[in-house]
Amino acid sequence: MKRVAFIVYRQWSFDIFQDILKQMSKHDNYEIPLLITTPNHEFSLPENISNFTVAICEGNDQECVGNLLEKHKIEIVFFYGWSWMVREPILSKYTCLCLHPAPLPKYRGGTPIQHQIVAGEEMSAVSVFKMTEGVDDGDVYKQIPFSLAGTLDEILSRIVDLGVVITRDFLQDLVNESVVFYPQLDLENNPALKRRNQSEGEIYLDNALINTYKAIYNLVRGLTDPYPNAFITLVDGVLYLQSVQRRVSLPVQAIELNPTIKGSDLDEDKPLVVKVVDGYVLIVKHKFVPL
Repeated sequence: MKRVAFIVYRQWSFDIFQDILKQMSKHDNYEIPLLITTPNHEFSLPENISNFTVAICEGNDQECVGNLLEKHKIEIVFFYGWSWMVREPILSKYTCLCLHPAPLPKYRGGTPIQHQIVAGEEMSAVSVFKMTEGVDDGDVYKQIPFSLAGTLDEILSRIVDLGVVITRDFLQDLVNESVVFYPQLDLENNPALKRRNQSEGEIYLDNALINTYKAIYNLVRGLTDPYPNAFITLVDGVLYLQSVQRRVSLPVQAIELNPTIKGSDLDEDKPLVVKVVDGYVLIVKHKFVPL
């Protein structure tokens, strides 16, 4: 019987784990005795977890992770939604797999969903690959394409569904001794991208007229919770944007944001808009944080 561990901290990766746990309970070929997460994990742990161990390690604490894998005699490790590099000897001692929401080798590296949405990509792929000490450059087990249309929640839901499919397929192939990995091609022309930082989510009002609605829409929807939101800096605070819509003309009684506006000028009963080259961006949902 193969012993499998999941190491996760994002909500979507925990959702994959839960679905796989339910499906694997029907089989005698595997067991999942171990779930490792971080102190700041994004999900709520179920109350009834007597059938496996939940352990807490800091993301960069390789010793903690390695000791737990050895203690529980793990063979297969799924690092899903994991933002920290994994090093030797873990990579050599265990079959380590990562799920990356991008059509590898394109968009390997940090914050791949945001990089793709901001770049205007319409399609992506869920890629599961064998981990190395490089950045998302290991041999790929399987890729399944998916659409980047809609909200971030809708996109993450697709990633969960496909992540469950690929993980289940891998485990079945492992039973049949038919797992095949394929090397990534053209890695040299697809360098690893750096993680987007919070400052890259700023929308500058004095440059708004060179922006299009689609550019701002993509930035906002790619940076909804739990990620740091897109934002506009006002004179006395920061306006965080969580949802926007397109308007061809200026809405009635709208407040058009400009570089001199203050938080005290905002009115809950009046819509907020940003003028762009192809019309107006209506701010549907926002949060103002004073300085």
